[in-house]
Amino acid sequence: MKNLFLFFWLLVTLPVIAQIQGKQPVKTAQKFKAKASTIFIIDDTKGIYVMTVEIEEGIIKPKDKLDFVDAKGDRRTMEVSKLTIGSGATIPIGKKGSERITIEFKMISGSISGIYENYYLVEKGGAFPNATSTTTNTQSNTKEEMFKGTFDGKSWQGKTFFNSCLYYKKGVSVYKDKPSVFILAFKSTQDATEQININIYGEIKATEYQNDKIEVLWSSSKQMYGYKYPDKNLKVIITSYQEKDANTAIVSGKIVGKLKRSLCPTCKPEIDIDGTFENITVKTFNEKY
Repeated sequence: MKNLFLFFWLLVTLPVIAQIQGKQPVKTAQKFKAKASTIFIIDDTKGIYVMTVEIEEGIIKPKDKLDFVDAKGDRRTMEVSKLTIGSGATIPIGKKGSERITIEFKMISGSISGIYENYYLVEKGGAFPNATSTTTNTQSNTKEEMFKGTFDGKSWQGKTFFNSCLYYKKGVSVYKDKPSVFILAFKSTQDATEQININIYGEIKATEYQNDKIEVLWSSSKQMYGYKYPDKNLKVIITSYQEKDANTAIVSGKIVGKLKRSLCPTCKPEIDIDGTFENITVKTFNEKY
């Protein structure tokens, strides 16, 4: 009799419990929105990067997983490691209305190649926002600004893109040991996954830079060369630097030498690179970023 009573009790109560559980709200990722900005590499071997953003919607905290997404639907996922503010102090949470926040993060899927202000940082699985920003492209789209040369003996050409050429005269807070940071980036005209980044640390003028004054990365969907693995003979030579106004400069130069493989055990140990860039428009910043 006791077992029969238990059977009927389960028969009545289990559907009720299931119905109640079925009505529980489904947890969804909280909305988040922040325009991506220049990404800096802290430790390329460990895949540690930083980026400073101004949050437009939502909150962010360590261990959050967020997506970089562009208007075409390209999506890469990152995980937040640490949040800091301008003073360098670590904070537990960032939200809309707070000061600009520096995010230290690692990539979970995809690479950082090509991520600039054409991407938004959104909640996991979130859509690209309807852009309402009035930000204008201060780099010219009316003429092609090119890198032309050879990579591993093969002809290679790349073009600048929005905010891909920047000069932080007073440095960047996450690079405390770098007095100034100069960045040139060119995306391949034939393969959108290929890109070259040239960083120079120090005052920009018509001179030669090498060793710890430069970091050069050539990357694609399958290969990566450079950055923390510079060859002692790799040189970046600025042949001309002229400031047009307080926020714009024009630069020309060349690069020659060898790049060693980086995070790519199946790549050749090193490759030759030789190329030039002429009359490139650079956005300049006169305060510490």
